[in-house]
Amino acid sequence: MKKHFSSKQQYKQIVGLLLISFLMLSTLFAIPVFADTTLPHPNLNTIKVYDLNAAPMPVDDLHPYGSALLTFKIDNLPGDTGDTTLVWYVNVEKKIGTNDWVIVSNLPTVDFMVNNIVSGTANMYQFEQLWIEDYEWDGSRTINYRVNVMLDDIVSNRGGNTAYSNVASLGLVSSPWALTELQQAQSLGLIPPILSGADLTKPITREEFCELALLLYEKTMDTTAQTVSPNPFTDTSNAQILKAFKLGITNGMSPTTFEPKTLINREQCAAMLFRTIQAMNPDGDYNIGHVKDFPDQKYISSWAVQGAKYMAGLGIIKGDPDGSFKPKAITPAQTATGYGLATREAAILMSVRTFTQP
Repeated sequence: MKKHFSSKQQYKQIVGLLLISFLMLSTLFAIPVFADTTLPHPNLNTIKVYDLNAAPMPVDDLHPYGSALLTFKIDNLPGDTGDTTLVWYVNVEKKIGTNDWVIVSNLPTVDFMVNNIVSGTANMYQFEQLWIEDYEWDGSRTINYRVNVMLDDIVSNRGGNTAYSNVASLGLVSSPWALTELQQAQSLGLIPPILSGADLTKPITREEFCELALLLYEKTMDTTAQTVSPNPFTDTSNAQILKAFKLGITNGMSPTTFEPKTLINREQCAAMLFRTIQAMNPDGDYNIGHVKDFPDQKYISSWAVQGAKYMAGLGIIKGDPDGSFKPKAITPAQTATGYGLATREAAILMSVRTFTQP
């Protein structure tokens, strides 16, 4: 017996067949919007962004609120690959204080490689970021920057990001009285990465001061110091410490230990900075006969007297209004209050005053 269908039944049957056909075709010809967006591109593993440095640019007619000049290196940055479906971007992000990271620039690498390459280099780039929206910035808040490379694959909707560079910081968490000289130190490149973004009002460690002194030496001498080998210390492998040790700038706390995290007092700072100056100028005149004694000189260790008085004679290290040097804590009560400890900002000021000596 033949079955007879109404026009409505025939319509439903046709619609159903069309829907099945569409679903079958969609499995054969994938639609890009449903592609897996988590698949990384092979080139992402070969691109490296590193050695990011941020320096403040002066205020002028073109930069009424100043700007930040970022310098960094990128290995294997893709340029014009000839494939218009792959678009690579250099991504610059900024973070003010404890706020979230925000993108301040996202430039295609084809343009970036032409306009931002440092002349005469193969992989070093510069980027100037105006902070018009931050016009009230006075250097007392920290502004952080980081850079990475991003990929947008237009066809397969496949992309991704490289790892971020190191974070470079502008701005200084410091005491108001120290800010001007600290900004000078920053503009001269005298603040080591270990102190980037740190609270400079806090006491400084042996490791931090050692890096500060070594940077002062390398900037002054326009050279890169060599590390000592083999490493005599069992508690650090910091290359900056090993360089300073080879130069005679620093000593260990024992033949095999450096104690990098131990806080450093004022007489130790004076001695280490004095040895740094001697390393820079071995034939200098280091006579201290004209420098008067400190009221509390009897508390200065014998090995630190010459350095303390020499630094004071140059105005690099300044004592209390009464002339006291405050070399170190003598009593348990003084130890408990941090008496005689050097702060990070005071140590940086010693460095910049040394660097700018006539």
